[in-house]
Amino acid sequence: MNLVGSYLSNYNWLKVFILHHLVTTKTKSLNTLFIGLFEMISQEIINRGGSKLEITRAIIEGGLSLDIPVPNSVWLYDSDARDPRVVAEAVKELHSTLIVRGSHPNDYHGYIDVIPTHRNVRDRSQLEEAVQDILVKTASDDTRKHATDWGQPFSPQVHLLIQEQSPSTIIGSMIRHPHDKKQLRIQYADLKRRHGDFRDIYSFANTDKRGELIHEPQMTGIIDAEILQLIAMYERLEKSGILDPKWSYQVEFGLRPLMFFQARPFKKFQRGGKFDVPETYGQTYPYMTFDDAFGITPPDGLPVTFHPASWEHFSCDDMVLQPIQKGERYSLILVSKLSESPETRFNLGNLVAFVSPCESWDYLYHGNYRFMKKADHSCIRIWLRNIEKEG
Repeated sequence: MNLVGSYLSNYNWLKVFILHHLVTTKTKSLNTLFIGLFEMISQEIINRGGSKLEITRAIIEGGLSLDIPVPNSVWLYDSDARDPRVVAEAVKELHSTLIVRGSHPNDYHGYIDVIPTHRNVRDRSQLEEAVQDILVKTASDDTRKHATDWGQPFSPQVHLLIQEQSPSTIIGSMIRHPHDKKQLRIQYADLKRRHGDFRDIYSFANTDKRGELIHEPQMTGIIDAEILQLIAMYERLEKSGILDPKWSYQVEFGLRPLMFFQARPFKKFQRGGKFDVPETYGQTYPYMTFDDAFGITPPDGLPVTFHPASWEHFSCDDMVLQPIQKGERYSLILVSKLSESPETRFNLGNLVAFVSPCESWDYLYHGNYRFMKKADHSCIRIWLRNIEKEG
C-alpha cells in the first residue's frame, strides 16, 4: 500500500483509483504486479500461440485483468481454429459485437499488419468469413515472402484471439523511448474521424526528459487524468514480469474505456552516448534535423546514401528500389506518408536507416511502424536545409 501510494503520489485522482484496486484485487495479483513474480513470456510460449494470444492469456490467467483491463476473450489454437463448430461453440460465452484477431509466433518481432484483424463481427457467417480470411492469408505466398524478408520461419499455422469489441472508437499506440526511459510516446485517434475533414488528425501525449506530461487531445475530449491512467496501465504491465525488461514495448490500447490490446518488443533499451553535434547556424551546406530518433549510431556518425521513395514503390511491382532487388544494405527516405501499410508481399530488405515524413504525433501507426521496426535507425519529422529542388 505504501509502495503504490508513493509510486503515484503526484497524481491524487489516479492514486485513489489504484488504491481501490488494492482493496478489491487478490493478493496473488498484487504480488505478481508490483514485485514481478509472474513468469516472463518466453519464446517457447510465443511459439505456442503467438504474442497477441499468449500475452492476453497471461494477463487473464495471472489475475491481472483488473489492473491491465482486457476485453472478454476466448482463444483457440490452430487445430481448433480450423473447425467452425469449435469456433462457434467457443464464442457463445461472449456477448456483443466481436473482433477476431489472428495470432502467430512471428507477430512478436514482425508480421506488423500482416495477419488480418476483423472488426464488427456480428453473426456466425461473418465469424466464419473472418476466420477463413485469416487462415488463407497466413498460408499465402505473400506471407511466405514477408517472413523470408524478415528472417523469420514461415508457418501456415495460425491461432485465434476472439474478443468482445470495445464500444470505444478511440484507439492508439505507445512506446517507452528505448534511449531515455523517462520518455513515453503516446498517439491515439478516433476511428470515426479517420475519414472526412478530420481524417489526418491524431492526438498525442508525451512525457519529456523530466517525466512531465505533454498532452494534445485535439477533438477527442480525452483529459489528462485518462492519459495518466493509461500510463499507469503501461507501467503495471512493465512491472508485472510478463515482458522482457531489456526491451521497450509498443503497446496498442483503447480509451473510454481503457483497454489493453497488444504488446510487442520495439527496440532494446540502450543509452545514447555524448556526441559532438556539428554547428549548423549560418551554414550553407545541406543538412537534416529531426524531432525524434531511434537507434544508436557510432560516435563518428553513420555514412548513408538515402534512396527517396513514395507510396508507389511499395504498392507497384515494377517500382521496387534497386538496393532491395540486389539485397544490398540501404537507407530510405519517404517523400510522402503511407496511406496504409505496404502490401505484405513487398520486401523492405536490409534497411539500415529510415527517415519518416510523419509528424511527431502520428508515426506509430502500422504502416510507418513497420519500417521503424525493420530499420536499425529511424528519424521522425525531418527538416531538410539548404536543399535545392531540381526541375
